[in-house]
Amino acid sequence: TFYSEALDMCNQIIEDYPEHKLIPKVKLLKAFIHSYTYNSDAYVKALEDIIAQHKEADEAKAAKEYLDMHLKLKSSQ
Repeated sequence: TFYSEALDMCNQIIEDYPEHKLIPKVKLLKAFIHSYTYNSDAYVKALEDIIAQHKEADEAKAAKEYLDMHLKLKSSQ
């Protein structure tokens, strides 16, 4: 229930430590927070950012899978 606070923490970590190796994980957490708050546009943008900015990270593969699943579900509605 503290999604706003969690999102603020993620944003602060990304701002303070932009080159840290855990940033892709923090960004994926940020994407999940957007999904839990039903912010579809922000969720998609967060996943696309991970895919574009962190191509070699395991989180990019996960982000691609979540994005594909989201778009498939959205198109079937």
